[in-house]
Amino acid sequence: MALVQQLRQKRDFTSTEAEIADYILSHRDDIASMTITELAEATYTSKAAVARMCRKLGLDGYRTFKVNFAVELERQRFEQRDVDVDRPFVQHDGAGAVMRSISLIEKEALDACYAAISPGSIDRASRMLLRAGHIYCHAIGDTYISVTAFANMLMKLGIHCLMMDRYGERMSMARGMQPGDLALIVSYSGGTLPYLRPEIDTIKARGGKIILVSTLDECPGVDHFVTLPDRESSMGKAGGFFSQTAIRYVLDSLYGTIYALDLERNQERKDRIEAAWQV
Repeated sequence: MALVQQLRQKRDFTSTEAEIADYILSHRDDIASMTITELAEATYTSKAAVARMCRKLGLDGYRTFKVNFAVELERQRFEQRDVDVDRPFVQHDGAGAVMRSISLIEKEALDACYAAISPGSIDRASRMLLRAGHIYCHAIGDTYISVTAFANMLMKLGIHCLMMDRYGERMSMARGMQPGDLALIVSYSGGTLPYLRPEIDTIKARGGKIILVSTLDECPGVDHFVTLPDRESSMGKAGGFFSQTAIRYVLDSLYGTIYALDLERNQERKDRIEAAWQV
């Protein structure tokens, strides 16, 4: 996750660390020239508190933080993408400002996914989907719409794909899975996984495989992860502009990879199905 976004979210920060983060965000152009002692004095904290905050950001110390922070600020100035993905609008923003913010967020989501997700991860997930006897997809909220569209696209290629929650029969579908079947779970924050634990355990007990598309990179029972960039908060956001763009990018990449593995046959199948709609 980008340092500016981590400083804004203040995840697991103490009140002292939050004060340091707020100062850095308010004086971002001054940080490159400030020593750790100067930053501690300016925030009425201590060098130890600054160091602890840096470690919570995943860095080994203040010196590393300064270098990475300066690089990120320079990138943002070059790309003009210093937009809060959670709250990209301010009071009385006009249509032009809103359009610019949405454009920058979605471009950032695409670039971040392309940079962070390895082709090998997409390739492996695509081949697992292609080998599956039946595919059962799970998603909720806005993500449900994107995953449903993905399932529909796979059906046009002759790949049997169902939404687990379509009829409120999530556990019934899990119990009906056979060895060789696969569950695709899509949850940006991973917040739904605790509620899915009975289904996950049932799927594994019945010999099914599980792919998780999420910002998480660990979850008991999951066979393969496609890990999304963690840039968006789960609460307090204006909309899922970053997360939904990232999810659609991954799903489109999975579909495109599957399609390209047998392009001529898949084109023929899709054309035949779409031609039938014209009758």
